Amino acid sequence: MKRRGQNYRPRLTFTSDFHELVNGDLIPGPCLLRYDPLRVVPKSEIGSLPKTQRPITAHIRFQPSEQLWEKDLLFRRASRLIVDEDPTGQGTMLEAEFVLPGGCQELECWFSYADQNGETRWDSDMGANFWLRFPTYDLEISDAQIVARPNAALNLFKLDIESIPAVESVEVRWRYTNAVNDARYQQALAPTLLGERKRWSLSGEGTAVSSNTPLAFDLVYRVGSHTYTDDNQGTWYIVSR
Repeated sequence: MKRRGQNYRPRLTFTSDFHELVNGDLIPGPCLLRYDPLRVVPKSEIGSLPKTQRPITAHIRFQPSEQLWEKDLLFRRASRLIVDEDPTGQGTMLEAEFVLPGGCQELECWFSYADQNGETRWDSDMGANFWLRFPTYDLEISDAQIVARPNAALNLFKLDIESIPAVESVEVRWRYTNAVNDARYQQALAPTLLGERKRWSLSGEGTAVSSNTPLAFDLVYRVGSHTYTDDNQGTWYIVSR
């Protein structure tokens, strides 16, 4: 089962429709930050940013060390910017690179901008800040399969996950791939200790599912007071017989 982004350099993307995307792996060293100015800058001011050089300031605190990195995000100086609005993060974006320090497990991010009236605007999840982790570091899918049962109408969906000790809960959300508009099912995984790590499994032999139908699933897990999603970087995980 291919995990997208594993062993690739990390990248953070903040889109105009207020999604925070984590790509790549938790590898110390260069990390690319991409930010859509529409998140915090009034639309009427974006086109003039290369001329005014009014910055959006990125604030990133590395956890657990609480080391802080801050940088002004600027467009290259020009008389005017033709803005390409794209909620997927493929349009007009500001970019910067920072060094992800060794030992960092979690990123706390927020952004600020002083508009043309001198008022400071914040993109900070209503003051709670954005907390980002790398699922490729936190979770490892040990086993995911659909198993046929002789003389039974339903198959079994089996799932085993290994995690770092800090993970407090894991749930699987799944749906049938031939029913994209159908409701998703959600089920908690049961934990057991596995040396210095944890193992999370569907209870019993697994959960009963329809025969001969592939499943798409993602994982929702909790660390401390924050909830994170591992959806294979937006593509889900696919499992079949």
